[in-house]
This record gives sequence, structure tokens and C-alpha cells, in this order.
Amino acid sequence: MRSATAKTAGTVLGSLVLVMILTASNLLAGEAIKVSGVITSEPTQRDSAAVGDVEGHSLYLHAYEGTNSSTGEVAFMDGARSYNATISDLTKGNGIHRGYVEFTEEGGSTVCYYEGKVTTSVDSDGKAVTTYKGTFSFTGGTGKYEKIMGNGTYNGKFIPSGAHWTEWSAEYTQKK
Repeated sequence: MRSATAKTAGTVLGSLVLVMILTASNLLAGEAIKVSGVITSEPTQRDSAAVGDVEGHSLYLHAYEGTNSSTGEVAFMDGARSYNATISDLTKGNGIHRGYVEFTEEGGSTVCYYEGKVTTSVDSDGKAVTTYKGTFSFTGGTGKYEKIMGNGTYNGKFIPSGAHWTEWSAEYTQKK
């Protein structure tokens, strides 16, 4: 049977090891940085194909180009060009979407994988309103964003012209 002193010493030693591991991982990953923004984009490619199993079920491949505006306390990709390639599986305007968005600015770029839900409803004027929301993660970067890691959430809506507006927020770190 271990003495109370040995148990206490073991607990203290275990706690110190845990603190050392957490400190080392923070040094490797860096401190989490909170960022947010708004992307406004115009369509550059639109393709679709009816699935044929139920009425209104189609697959869509769309590409958009636009600009990101940083809205957080820490500037991130402010004025960066955005390129978004998305695949949607929708039935009567509702379903899932997933894709990649690339932000490019002088000094570096980032790529994010996202997936979420698309919802279409009818407003009081009888017009279709399509919104979307989901989660994303950074999958890579170049230049000053070379070792970026992190994730976030987004939500947005389609504008009648076919453009879309997306608000997003994230936390990221960079391995040193």
C-alpha cells in the first residue's frame, strides 16, 4: 500500500507532466487566433444534373469568385480574393453542400474544406429565399499561412442575382 506522501508526490508529478505536455503542444501549435469575415461572391460556373429518383432532386456544381472582408478584431485576409468550388445535393432547394474555398492575398493563401445544409423557404412576398450554414476547417496554406490549422462556422444566403453572401468566424493556430 502506498503512503499518502507517495500518492501526493505521484499526483503532483502527473500534474507537472500534463502541464509540460500542454505547454509543449501550445508552443508547437501557437496560440489560437479568433478571426471573422464576410465573403461576397459572383457565380463563374453553374452546372446541374437531375437525379431522377424524386421530383426536384438535382446535383449542382458551382464555382464563385469574390472578395473577403475581415470583420474581426484581428485582420485576416482583408480584401483577399476568394474562389469557392461547391457541390450540392438538393431536393426542391433543400439538402447538403460541401466544397472548398481558397483565400489568396499578397503573402499567402489558405484553403478550407466546408460542409453544411442548404434550406429554401418562401418569404411573405412568395419569393424563394435560400440560406446555408455549416462548418469548415483549414486544410492548408502557403506563405505566411503555411502551417495553418483550425476550424469555424459559416452562414449565408443567395442574393437574387445568383451571387451569395457568407458570414464566417474561426479560430486558427500555426505550427511553428
